[in-house]
Amino acid sequence: MAIAYAQRQRKTNGNYTREEVDLWSFGCTLYFVATAVFPFPIDRTDNCVLAYAVAEENRPEGAICAERICGDSNRYMYRYGYTIDNPIVYPKWFSHSLSKIIAMLFSRDRSLETLDKLANVLRDSVENKFISIESTDIYNYCGLSGVPEFRAGYPTPKEELGLKAGVKYRLLHENRITEFSNSFEKPTHGSPPILFPLLDDIPWTPKKWGLSLDEGRQTNGEQSNNGHRMAAFAQAGEALKDCEKISEIVATSSTTIRTLLDMIKIELESARERTLIPVRFTTYAKMHSFALTPFVRDESQKVVIDRIFEVADEAAKTLEVCTEFFNKALADIVVHLKELNSIELDIDEEPGLEGKLII
Repeated sequence: MAIAYAQRQRKTNGNYTREEVDLWSFGCTLYFVATAVFPFPIDRTDNCVLAYAVAEENRPEGAICAERICGDSNRYMYRYGYTIDNPIVYPKWFSHSLSKIIAMLFSRDRSLETLDKLANVLRDSVENKFISIESTDIYNYCGLSGVPEFRAGYPTPKEELGLKAGVKYRLLHENRITEFSNSFEKPTHGSPPILFPLLDDIPWTPKKWGLSLDEGRQTNGEQSNNGHRMAAFAQAGEALKDCEKISEIVATSSTTIRTLLDMIKIELESARERTLIPVRFTTYAKMHSFALTPFVRDESQKVVIDRIFEVADEAAKTLEVCTEFFNKALADIVVHLKELNSIELDIDEEPGLEGKLII
């Protein structure tokens, strides 16, 4: 591709340097590694198909790939693309950043200095990790919208996580619950936070897979059987990755929830202990007001004593309700911790399965 690109340029008035051709070639390599296809069409019987596709006078600024939409001879019409879309393999933020780097490598202003700068930005970037309850999936996000070369069209956290419009979300950390913000937050150490919507019922949609082998055979005939078989193998490999994700989600979520339950338990026990002194004070007030009643002759003093007894009795009942609440909450936490500790995923491995999928 780089040779064809350089040959096409020789037909114009400009001349490319070796560095420019190397950078163009590197852009083609990056695109192929990311997508497993060539960025521009190749026709072994007509070299002009590629030459016209990569020519700068034909190729729009920022385009990183092209598809020929006219198969007639001597007619060269293309549909150009500007992004790498592979949500199964890459997060949106990475696909966007990689697309911008490839676009730079295909631009007129490409240079080693810019490539080195952008490569260092990606190398030094730190991802935020989120566990989504809605999709039972793990998401990664890196806030690089401040980089000028990446700024245009950079996905927001809500776009990366696929959050619903009009729904409020919360983040369950190891030691706190915070409101989810669409602004970038610096990564925190420890387990990734659990993202959940503030809904009475959290809907869960099973993952949609492609056609099975039997469905593909019935729909498209035996000729497409190999293609559907490869698609099924790819889906099986993806399912294995999903199993690994689920194992991580269960382990991380269990640790986070267990930590929070332990913290709540400590807080409840502390609050229950703080009610002991007020309970003793109300008991003391009731006993003394009752004991003083026979010795009080003045009616106004009797009213005061009766009022003290009444207030102390009301306070005692209120504190009793609080204590019952603390005891019930603590009992529920013990039950939840017991249930949480009983969660365990059984991992069954079938020898040779991964090897069969690779073949």
